[in-house]
Amino acid sequence: MNHATTPLRPTDPSMGYGRHMSGTEAPALTAFAVTETACAIAYGPRQGNVLVAARGPRIVKRMRQEGRP
Repeated sequence: MNHATTPLRPTDPSMGYGRHMSGTEAPALTAFAVTETACAIAYGPRQGNVLVAARGPRIVKRMRQEGRP
């Protein structure tokens, strides 16, 4: 199978979209979200980019709704 015939989404749900995250993926996602939040809050206002600046608080709100620290 070459890249032209490889499906974009895996057919087995345990290998891609819709599967539950593993024990190491869940904390990694939280760490990535926290890093993205800090970057958005710091970068957005400094560059005058209101869309990026607004992303930080939205990420925090979503993390609180999901019960993540």
